[in-house]
Amino acid sequence: KRTSDSTGEIEQLLGTLGSKTEEVTQKMSSCLDLSRASVSSIENARDSFEGIQLSVNEIRDQNLQISAAAEEQHSVAEEINRHIQQIYDEARLVESLANAAQ
Repeated sequence: KRTSDSTGEIEQLLGTLGSKTEEVTQKMSSCLDLSRASVSSIENARDSFEGIQLSVNEIRDQNLQISAAAEEQHSVAEEINRHIQQIYDEARLVESLANAAQ
């Protein structure tokens, strides 16, 4: 009888072990699926950040070009201002000479 009872208990334990093993296998499979989804999300985020970094670099380069162009325009404007002042000074001189000649 004891052997029969022990055999029954062992069979019951093996049945429980088998069902728990199946449950653990399903949970591990679910975790694997979630891990794969997480990896995919992380890869998408990385790609987005790389795109943002490229955009920021392009904006920085454009800002440098705009800054250089603004400096060049400022230099040209100063040069034009000097030439206008020279023309004005020479016109005043011509006017003075014309008035003196009268």
